[in-house]
Amino acid sequence: MHNLRLYNGKSYFHIDYLLLTRFFIVIIDCKNYLDILMIDTTLNQFTQIRNNQEEGYLEPIVIISKPPLS
Repeated sequence: MHNLRLYNGKSYFHIDYLLLTRFFIVIIDCKNYLDILMIDTTLNQFTQIRNNQEEGYLEPIVIISKPPLS
């Protein structure tokens, strides 16, 4: 399934792709990053270099592992 908008009882959320099989479920979140991406597994982040500017992002696993804000 592609481009799902679901309601959890309080708010809506979006899933880019949902792959369902008899054995497992996979949620795929797609991003469109251009130019150079460097992955640093020591710092759990990746860096995008575009137009000679660097911008850092936390790894998605680190982001979803954090408790939600109340």
